[in-house]
Amino acid sequence: MAVPNSNTYYFFLSYARDMAGEDVEQLFKDLSKEVCDRAGLPPGSEVGFLDRRSIEWGSSWPRKLVTALSECHTFIALCTPRYFRSEACGKEWWVFEERLKRYEQERGSPNVPVLIPLLWLPTRVMPDRARSRQYDNSRLDPAYQQDGLRQLIRLRQLRDAYIQAISLLAQHIVDQSQTHELPKPTGQMEFHSIPSAFADPDVATAVRAGADAIPATSRYVHFVVAAPSKQEVSQSKIREDLTFYGETRPEWAPYRPKTDPPPADSALYKAIAESARTVASEQSFECGIASIDDLDQRIELAKQNNQLVVFLVDAWATMLTDHRRALVECDSMAAEEHEAPTPAVMVPSSSDDEETRRHWQRLSNELRKVFVNRYAHGDDRMFRTSVLSLDAFEADLRVALKVAQNRMYVLGTPRNDVPDTTGLQPMLDLPESGPDHMG
Repeated sequence: MAVPNSNTYYFFLSYARDMAGEDVEQLFKDLSKEVCDRAGLPPGSEVGFLDRRSIEWGSSWPRKLVTALSECHTFIALCTPRYFRSEACGKEWWVFEERLKRYEQERGSPNVPVLIPLLWLPTRVMPDRARSRQYDNSRLDPAYQQDGLRQLIRLRQLRDAYIQAISLLAQHIVDQSQTHELPKPTGQMEFHSIPSAFADPDVATAVRAGADAIPATSRYVHFVVAAPSKQEVSQSKIREDLTFYGETRPEWAPYRPKTDPPPADSALYKAIAESARTVASEQSFECGIASIDDLDQRIELAKQNNQLVVFLVDAWATMLTDHRRALVECDSMAAEEHEAPTPAVMVPSSSDDEETRRHWQRLSNELRKVFVNRYAHGDDRMFRTSVLSLDAFEADLRVALKVAQNRMYVLGTPRNDVPDTTGLQPMLDLPESGPDHMG
């Protein structure tokens, strides 16, 4: 029997960040106490991980979360309808499941029960990968199967059923943690490059190649970044100032000030795509970030699912052949608006970017050559050039998303929702020992 390292977590609690509240906190507190008792650890030992910060729209994960996800012994998923639409939850699930698959393959032991879907709210529809991890335990109160664990917490008359569920779950966590030690992930985990376990199968294949996970929902925005990486700028010599560019194309941050060291909480230092994520979340959109390398895939997925596309364009990108070709293709869609909604185009450029200001006349001319149809149509709500501040960018993007969504209602492809025929709910596989009293 293996004894877990005192620096690692017995369990990782994964949940949709917009459902966080006192109930989740209470579950975490009660479960942590019971695990401590059953593992023989001092009261108050840190046995579980609960991330209390939203990372839904960020481009990177907090280091503590990454460490916990890489080393935890079990993974508890609070299943709700929103959980399976959450990009961050899908990524967390994917990372742990990849660790679990490696372990099962190395040991030749399938179905190791350390990834535990816990029914928090009634959930009729779930992805295949989640459904395959269902567990059954007839000793849990019928109220759990009918209303979910949250209801057991809230209703006084179901207190005994709640105590029973926590006791069984805690014993299961301790037993599995002392039996199995999963390997750590290989390579570095970056939010934008990790797929979601809940993506459609065809999309998941593309995601593994570096794209974001893309659910089949119409309230989804594809942010396509048309900007070079720092290395591309340096090698092509299209400009001298590298301040605004990152190691990858999507890391372009056009409003980054030229001061050192940067304040950690300043939105100005974020990639423009991350700021776009924040705006999209305010409008209740899910979203993903891609570079122009994924343009064809993104456009096709957007057409199939009535999703929106927004191009975030660096004016200097018009000087690079591959970027220019992609932007011309984007512009051609403006001439076909009767067939599908036209993607929005935004060209952020900081008023503090002196080099861009000096060369703006030339850059503006190149933009006019590339976006012939956009300039001809004069749609200044969906085509914004020379957006000089982050505040202006966010305001313009809010307008563009509303306009694009309204046009989608008119021009989008009619779709029939696929009826749910599964009727399946996640169940919990726990040991058959009786519950102990919780203090």
